[in-house]
Amino acid sequence: MRLFIGGLAILIIGLGLGSFLSWVSVRDNQGFGALRVGPWLAWPYAGSAQADPYTTAKVAAEGNVPLGAAEGVVFIAETDTQNQPLQRQCRYRLNGKLPQARLWTLTAQDPKGAVVADRLGRPSVLVSSDVVWFEPRTLAVNIGEIHETGNWLAVDGTGPLQLVMRLYDSPVTSGAGISNIVLPEIRRVQCRG
Repeated sequence: MRLFIGGLAILIIGLGLGSFLSWVSVRDNQGFGALRVGPWLAWPYAGSAQADPYTTAKVAAEGNVPLGAAEGVVFIAETDTQNQPLQRQCRYRLNGKLPQARLWTLTAQDPKGAVVADRLGRPSVLVSSDVVWFEPRTLAVNIGEIHETGNWLAVDGTGPLQLVMRLYDSPVTSGAGISNIVLPEIRRVQCRG
């Protein structure tokens, strides 16, 4: 009987520890199949047959429908270029080169993926067709609650923030452009409170 109880305890501990480690590796997957460019993180093969098991499990656990490999790629930033967490009560300057893409969008989201609204309740979304370009393929966007000249992504409230950039119909998705991709920096300007 003692041997049976010991074996059962080992089995329960093994299952519990294995389940916990699997959950952590899927939830915090930032290595397997991930592409990091400065503060930006993407899983370029998430919507393809080339996706590794951890990326596939992450997509399934989050309930997201990833863009297919021929459609585009999604980059998410939860920190600025200095590795400080993005906060809604701060102002940021996004500046730098963009990869080629037929269309792109930039959204401000909360950690659960809901698009953040500005003071008037409008979603914080910037589309490539609405952007003023000062230099070819060089993006300059002010992010925060205070309206500024040029391109502006309005964000209101307090708490954590994610910036999500979706590149549609881009060479990055073909695999040819992944090794030398460049994305804009995110610099903190000022925080209130």
